[in-house]
Amino acid sequence: MNPQIKKALGFHHPKTSLVVIVAGLTIHFAFPTYLVATNSMEPTMLPGSYVVAFRWAYLLGEPRVGDIVLFDPVEGISSCPWIHRIVAASGEPLPSIKRDGRKDADNVFNALIASDGSAIPSGYVYQSGDSSSSYHGLVKQELIRGKVLFHFKLPWK
Repeated sequence: MNPQIKKALGFHHPKTSLVVIVAGLTIHFAFPTYLVATNSMEPTMLPGSYVVAFRWAYLLGEPRVGDIVLFDPVEGISSCPWIHRIVAASGEPLPSIKRDGRKDADNVFNALIASDGSAIPSGYVYQSGDSSSSYHGLVKQELIRGKVLFHFKLPWK
């Protein structure tokens, strides 16, 4: 490799190069990014917004009501990750959100709600987009990819 290119890339200082590579990989894997594709979170997030999430936000704690989270894709719902708000967490009462016009995420998940319909089962969260026409319903906590830290609208989208 050309010595000038090695110097420009920092390869003449192997320890510095290693630190930069490790830091870059850590940032890449710890903070997944996503481009909002739908209007399910309007008016909070517009389609085309750029989102940065923190993958390890729930390593030591549970999702809380009001958190906006990035979910892994679910067959039959979405082929790509999606972003919604946690409306109720495990053990909390079933939320009384306005469901008119909203699409039920999965009747199988929602059938897991206690027979009296009053509590979210352990290991699940009740999620919904902010839009009145978004999906809502129970989702396994294991599908949470990360907590949204911030978002912004890209000027060219």
